[in-house]
Amino acid sequence: MTHEMNSIRLMCASDLSFVEKIHLESFSHSRSTQLGPLFVRKMYRWFLETEPTLAFVAVKDGLPVGFITGSMGSYGQKIFRYAFLEILIGFLRRPKLFLHKKMFLSWHNFLQGLLPKGKSSHHLSNPTAIQLSRASIASIAVAISERGQHVGESLMSAFEDSARKRGVLFLELSVEADNLAARHLYERCGWKLARENVDRNFASYTKAIDRK
Repeated sequence: MTHEMNSIRLMCASDLSFVEKIHLESFSHSRSTQLGPLFVRKMYRWFLETEPTLAFVAVKDGLPVGFITGSMGSYGQKIFRYAFLEILIGFLRRPKLFLHKKMFLSWHNFLQGLLPKGKSSHHLSNPTAIQLSRASIASIAVAISERGQHVGESLMSAFEDSARKRGVLFLELSVEADNLAARHLYERCGWKLARENVDRNFASYTKAIDRK
């Protein structure tokens, strides 16, 4: 049996079940996974509906084997509002999540996104030249069976090309500091370490997009 070479295309709704599966196997201990599959799928539906030109899948034999999503500007509180029911269900099913410090802090911060916006916050929520010049990679993952085949590099390249077409000047992302495989991928793709906090297991990377 022959296998088709990997190709990269924009994500579509029929890909979400595969994206969910790859996410769950790749990020088994993440906060999003702990909230459950309902939240994971709803989260990626938000990226698909809100930032469709920054959501890609890698395809092999007609099936997604990797994905990347991102956003222009911030997205945390927007996803919280969009998937509030799924988040609530996740906490009700696993009430011990309230005892996790990082999860509690995320819940507290995202709740602020439900509060009525004053004039100052409304102003900040509007797109600005600075916001529109930046794009963030929110998530990238490759099926375990396809790792080591340069799928991640292809997804990163597709994301960068799409961001360039939208006039983006800078890319940014955050990653767990001990996720060395992901960090090596970013560095191979030309990203630079911007900040690292080992105690909090956090690192951020940036990349300036070549406009030529």
